[in-house]
Amino acid sequence: MSEKNGARVTAILLAAGKGTRMQSSRRKQFMELGGKTVLQWSFDTLKKSAIITDLVLVAPPEETEEDEEQEDPRDELVRRLLEYKMYRYMADELKLCELKARTRLYRAPSIPAEVRRYEAP
Repeated sequence: MSEKNGARVTAILLAAGKGTRMQSSRRKQFMELGGKTVLQWSFDTLKKSAIITDLVLVAPPEETEEDEEQEDPRDELVRRLLEYKMYRYMADELKLCELKARTRLYRAPSIPAEVRRYEAP
């Protein structure tokens, strides 16, 4: 990293996320990809830039066992919303089955007149 024309360019590397969408117990920036962590890949890329003079790393605070035991209060809300969505989907499916049953299973007989008049020999 070098200084060009006396100007200082600072890159900010954000690496404090939890990676909850990854559904992993490990933070995304510390997951390995091609033999290096995602954080290392990002750092190496920024390090190669000719205009960046400073790099600020925004990292997560150290976690303690107490932090790991505390559950995010949003987790319960998300769980309940997903449960609601599942019940709503099932209710819609049952309603659709009921509509199909009305039109297909309990239809009035539609026997043609010539068949109704048929008498066995």
